Order: sequence, then C-alpha cells, then structure tokens
Amino acid sequence: MSINLHLCPVLSYYADNKISVEVSGSTISECLHNLAAQIPSLNKFVEIPDSARILHIYLNKDDTAIEDLNQSVKDGDEIRLVFFLDG
Repeated sequence: MSINLHLCPVLSYYADNKISVEVSGSTISECLHNLAAQIPSLNKFVEIPDSARILHIYLNKDDTAIEDLNQSVKDGDEIRLVFFLDG
C-alpha cells in the first residue's frame, strides 16, 4: 500500500530537503514507523508521545489526534506532518 507522506519545511530539512516521501503501512502509526526506518534522521521527530505537543498529523487534510494513530489508511491516502515550534 502506497501512502504519500508530506513533510513541512522543518522536517524536510532533516530529510535531505525532500518534501514528499512514499511510505507503506496499513495505519498512520505504521507509516510513521516506516518513514523513520527510511529516513532515520526523522526518528526523533516522529516518536510518540515525545513529539505529541509539537507534531501535528493530518490524514487527507483532517487533523488526527495522537490517540488515533492506529487509524487505518488506504492506498492513495496522504499524510501531512506539520512541526510547530513552541513559543
């Protein structure tokens, strides 16, 4: 299953300036895990709950709560990661 995962500029910086990455997974959590495996420098940002306060996750433009990371995804879905700095 192919999921298009979009990275905000802050995360893109740590991913060799990639703004979009194809990942696989059947849930949001699996997609994040596979993203970190594909681009290890992003692991520290997608760890949950450490990043829960500053990482916002959108599935097909809908804000997703950290508690809903086991939500199913399907081929063609888009996940968007937006990193908010505190302050």
